Amino acid sequence: EADPCPVSPLYERETTTGTRLQALKYAANTFINDIRANAIANDVDHRVAVVGFGSDSYRGVYEDYYYSNTELFVGADQYNYAANGQDSTYNRYGNLASDHYTDAYQTVTSDEGYRNLEASIKNLSGNGATHPEYGFKMADGIFTENDDTYIGHDGTKQTRSKVVIFLTDGEPGDTEYESSVARDAISEANGLKTDHNAKVYTVAVLNKEPSDSKV
Repeated sequence: EADPCPVSPLYERETTTGTRLQALKYAANTFINDIRANAIANDVDHRVAVVGFGSDSYRGVYEDYYYSNTELFVGADQYNYAANGQDSTYNRYGNLASDHYTDAYQTVTSDEGYRNLEASIKNLSGNGATHPEYGFKMADGIFTENDDTYIGHDGTKQTRSKVVIFLTDGEPGDTEYESSVARDAISEANGLKTDHNAKVYTVAVLNKEPSDSKV
């Protein structure tokens, strides 16, 4: 099966302590702090939403992998992508991720928004597989359901830039690299670029040198 991923430049930073999940959370917190500092320094209203992507519809022997950790965060609360999805605070009909897309954005310069983002990152979990296509689907929902305009300092209406930071500590797939999952993720990411004019950046936390064909 042909690999769907073209070769891209790889920039590395090596670390030798902590788990991959800890490193991912550190990167996410650093990003939030940098965005907050930039927003304060430039008097702008940056907004950030957090989603997690774990398993897909595979249920497992004990049905404990069904959309495990594939969810939208609002503070510490977690709303699963699918009804009855596992490992989320709220996982029944009426409390799905899609019901809370309009609540997703947090303003980084407000104390409440900043605390919510900290709580979301703290509650990220690594149980399950790696299905980034669902993270991108939720990003699409967030972009679609929220107004992307704002009033600039000159009093004119302007359009917000949209950026997706794709943070991952695993290869796409259930237990190992699966090219079909990678293809789906790339397709969804391209949709964000085409439909929302979004920029997508990837930060991978790895425990081994990646194959050039899978970067």
